[in-house]
Amino acid sequence: MHSEDFIPVFIDGFGTPAGAIRAATARLLDEAEVASVRGDGRFVLPGVQAEMERLFASAHDVLSARDLVAPIRAEAMSIRIEWDGPVIGTVDRSLLRVFGLLGTKVHINGIAQSEEGSKIWLARRAADRRASPLHLDTMVAGGQPHGMSLLETVAMEGAEEAGLTAVELAGLREIKRLDLDYTTSEGRHRERLVIYDLLLPESFIPILEDGELIESLLVTPSKLAELLDGGDRFKYNSAVVCRDLLARLTRNS
Repeated sequence: MHSEDFIPVFIDGFGTPAGAIRAATARLLDEAEVASVRGDGRFVLPGVQAEMERLFASAHDVLSARDLVAPIRAEAMSIRIEWDGPVIGTVDRSLLRVFGLLGTKVHINGIAQSEEGSKIWLARRAADRRASPLHLDTMVAGGQPHGMSLLETVAMEGAEEAGLTAVELAGLREIKRLDLDYTTSEGRHRERLVIYDLLLPESFIPILEDGELIESLLVTPSKLAELLDGGDRFKYNSAVVCRDLLARLTRNS
């Protein structure tokens, strides 16, 4: 997707863009009198949370009527202009990518230890997922909600997507943080991936609790390489995480 297909999203009172919105989406919201694109080509969000919430609600109504956005998730995400900057406001998760706002995601690589060597737990997304249905995912992946720390997010997502307990999460290690910027039908994804490795006993089997995942797969590094090279479909950011893990496992073998 070329940069000219998007226009910058600003928050009133700030000189640095907070996001990016598809030009066609901005025109649609302009025509619906939800918000206007300024003469200098900027799409500007109100700087006051109450006004911002009203704009987001109206925008969701317009886009939902055209099936251009997921249903309201009732999960607030923090709005920041810079990764380590202050929280300016909140937005429902369903609109995060529509406006190209920054979002932090946690990923847990579940690594089972066996006499045959390391194996990796993967998960398959449910068929009813709006984004990447039936694609492969890391064992645990999820966005960091507003007001929740990274470790609180890990604990919540770990319990929901793999049945992980506090005892099992005790060995969690943060490996790295990767910043991605890519586009999908949802809009612009500007993500910080916080990647964790978790060593698990061979006897561990994920428990899928929240309905977002339908299957767990335990694969060898060679099988993971085969899947990544076209043997199956991965959610984009999870493929990035899995390729990073595979490179590290290969170096250490």
